Amino acid sequence: MKNGGTALLVALFGKPVTTNAFDQVVREITIKGTIAYRNIFPEVIQLIHTGRMPVEKLVTARIELENIVEDGFEALLNNPTQVKILVKIAK
Repeated sequence: MKNGGTALLVALFGKPVTTNAFDQVVREITIKGTIAYRNIFPEVIQLIHTGRMPVEKLVTARIELENIVEDGFEALLNNPTQVKILVKIAK
């Protein structure tokens, strides 16, 4: 993350997460948590618009609808490198 960046946590973790507070302060990093995307749309839209949130880097796969179980759900459950899988609904 760049200095002055913002991390928005929209997931729950099964175990406690540790952070380097010194690094966070020195680099002026902001960490925010949210649940169910409550009231974050204007801020997220602005982050995407300004290029500060490179959403394309989050997309780890694009799959066809007929492959959603194997290439979608199972991939998310079994492959920790998967982040966001987009499903093509129409051809």
